[in-house]
Amino acid sequence: MKQFNKTLLAAALMVAAGSANANISTNLGSSELFMSVYDSTSKNTYSFNTGLTIDAFINDASSTTYAYTHDLSLDTVWTSGFLGAAGFNAATTVYALAVASAYNPDVLLTSSAVGGLAPADNDQVVNTFVENIKSQAGMINPISGTSKVVNDGGVANTGQFNQFDTVFGNQSGASVAGAYGSTLAFFHENVVVNEAGDALVSNVSQFAGSWKLAGNTLSFGAATAPAAVPLPAAVWMFGAGLMGVLRLTRRKSMAV
Repeated sequence: MKQFNKTLLAAALMVAAGSANANISTNLGSSELFMSVYDSTSKNTYSFNTGLTIDAFINDASSTTYAYTHDLSLDTVWTSGFLGAAGFNAATTVYALAVASAYNPDVLLTSSAVGGLAPADNDQVVNTFVENIKSQAGMINPISGTSKVVNDGGVANTGQFNQFDTVFGNQSGASVAGAYGSTLAFFHENVVVNEAGDALVSNVSQFAGSWKLAGNTLSFGAATAPAAVPLPAAVWMFGAGLMGVLRLTRRKSMAV
């Protein structure tokens, strides 16, 4: 019995250790989507592991009703370490999200590019995207909990912004990052066989939903049409009265 209790205790300690060191997974289909937020004034980068795996996200987000919301106000690393840091300036802050898997390969990433994310030149560039994104996740790791803040003046290669806007220095014009408070389109880029069946090419599709980081809320979901505004009763009464006047005028004209 004592041995059994020791086994349970050991298992509990392992679970606790795992939750305290929630590294961003880069293991194929279980690779996890992460967000980086950078303020060029304070020179701080906030990184957050959403815990959403690439395979599950591709499957779930195929539905236009899929939605995700996370309240960052519960994270003191965000509220005190990033928003509360000396020199923080919301106007100079940008954010982006990305995840990659070498299995197909697949890349999911935000973009504020006008006209949408342009396909990579070839399949090898997509493979480089994958390695660059996995490398950035590795720089962020290990993190205590699910987030961390690093400064440009701190230890290099520990998760700083690192050219996120060009998929970490690989494709100019990707516009992966967008302004804090803005909405970013989300894209799936993978490698497929061309129509001739003799070469591999990159393919880009856009998710129905988009990301938004505003205030303390990170959310993903499809845009919804504005609800119809009901007309006030006075408008209906005015319309009915106007129709009555028009009918009366028409009758008088016909009588003449």
